[in-house]
Amino acid sequence: MASPNVLLVEGHDDLHVIKNLLKRESIDLPIEIIDCGGIDPMLERIPVQLKASGLKILGIVLDADESVSARFDAIRNILTKSGMSSFPKAPEPNGTIVRESDLTVGVWVMPDNVERGKLEDFVALLIEPSDDLKPMVNTALDEIYRTGVPRYKTSDRSKAFIHTWLAWQESPGRPMGLAITMKYLTASPSVQVSFTNWVGAVFKNP
Repeated sequence: MASPNVLLVEGHDDLHVIKNLLKRESIDLPIEIIDCGGIDPMLERIPVQLKASGLKILGIVLDADESVSARFDAIRNILTKSGMSSFPKAPEPNGTIVRESDLTVGVWVMPDNVERGKLEDFVALLIEPSDDLKPMVNTALDEIYRTGVPRYKTSDRSKAFIHTWLAWQESPGRPMGLAITMKYLTASPSVQVSFTNWVGAVFKNP
């Protein structure tokens, strides 16, 4: 039987980061987290998921990438075509939640529903502000740019940052989700509190 409470995410990193973050915060809810394998498969899956028998709650977490509004509009258009008439035109800063009849839909646009970016920008905020490796990583990345031969896109700077930072830990190169479990990522910034509060609000019993 399909789960009545589903959270769609773009990839396996999102799945494990969210799963381990909720565990760290002792948030235990009956949620099936589904790795969609990318933004395009996610957008294709949403209308199918909405038609699933017994669905009561659908959460959606996706990256803003270059535009929060463009990503949110893509989700809004799908939901509107599927019959959800009251979905807002812009995301709520603390996460969007809409309840219509017997269906709840929540949307979180990484990193914070306001700024462009992605999961890695969100995860970087879980590094303690006083961490002494952060400026060293940024210096190294800046130096690579000064050489004129960076091997990653400017839009992927946050990915380069977090994975370089993880490569310099006691157990180098651990995935982001595991880094939470291993307590490398221990900060609880306001955006993380907002995110976990959003998850709790979306998936609580209406």
